Amino acid sequence: GLIRTKNFGAKKATAPVLMFMEGHCIVNRLWLEPLLQRLLRDPRALVMPALDYIPQTAWGEYHQGVPTMWRYEWNMNLIHTNPGNIIKFERTKPYESPGTSGGIFVMMRSWFEELEFFDEGMMEWGGDHAELSFKTWRCGGRIEVVPCSRIGHLFRDPEHRPYPVDVNRVVKNYDRLAQIWWKDHYSYFRRMKPESEGMKHKGLEKVQESYANLQKKLNCKDHQWYMENVDFEMNWEKDRLCHPHWGPGHPDHCKNALSHGKFTVAQGDDMPPKLYLQVLRKALAEKRNRGPTRNATDEL
Repeated sequence: GLIRTKNFGAKKATAPVLMFMEGHCIVNRLWLEPLLQRLLRDPRALVMPALDYIPQTAWGEYHQGVPTMWRYEWNMNLIHTNPGNIIKFERTKPYESPGTSGGIFVMMRSWFEELEFFDEGMMEWGGDHAELSFKTWRCGGRIEVVPCSRIGHLFRDPEHRPYPVDVNRVVKNYDRLAQIWWKDHYSYFRRMKPESEGMKHKGLEKVQESYANLQKKLNCKDHQWYMENVDFEMNWEKDRLCHPHWGPGHPDHCKNALSHGKFTVAQGDDMPPKLYLQVLRKALAEKRNRGPTRNATDEL
C-alpha cells in the first residue's frame, strides 16, 4: 500500500532532503527554492508549499488556492482552517500549520529517520499524514506552509478517484493511530468514530512500545500539549462535539446543521475568531518568553 511504499522510498533515498509529491500535481515557477531555504533555517521542519487548485475535470486549468492551514477533527478527518481569515491572500511569509496533507512536502531525511518512519501496521491508504503531523510537532519539530512555493493539486472527489478506497480500512488505520497518539483522549475519537468499536490491530503492542521509546529519546509531548500550543480549535471543539448520524435524545446529537467544512461540530459551536486570536497571541508570547526560537515564523 501507499504507506509502506513511502517508507520504502525514504529508506532507498541517498540525498539529504526527501521530497514527497503526488502524481496529480503541476509545479509552479521557482517552487523548490523557498522550501529548501526553510529547511536550511530549521532542519526539523516539515515544509509544505501553498496548494493551488486544478479542477478534477480540467487538467489544463490552474487557479490560485485559498490561504489555509491543515488540521484534524476528532474523527481524524483532515480539514482546512483559517479562523478569522488571519492568513491573507497576499501573505508571503511562511506560517505554521497544525497538520500536513501528507502528500506534498519536503523534510530532511535524517529527521524523518529519527522520527522512525511510518507505522507499517497501517495498511493501504489513510493515516500516514496524521501520524507524521503528531510526530513532527510533539517530538520537537514544526510544520510550515510557504506561500512563495506554489504547486497545483488536482483535488478529486471519491467518484473521480482512479482507485477504490476501503473506508473501513481507513477507519481502522485512524483507530490504530488514536490508540497511540490520542491515548489520553481516545474516548473522544470513539464517540466520533463509533464504527471503530471492536477493531483489532496486529502488532499494536510493539508500536506502542516503540512510541514510548521515541517519547523518551526525543522528549515527545502529549496530546494535551499539542492542543494547548498548536491546534487551539481542537481543544475548543472537544467539549462541543456532535455526530451527524445520531438522532434527538443522544448526547452527541447535532442540534444544528454541521459547521461549514466540518463533520464533528455544529454551526454556532466553532471557536470564535476573536478568542482564537487571543489564545494564539498568548501562546506566541509564552514561546518568546522561553527564549529564542529556531526561526522567524512565530508571528501572526
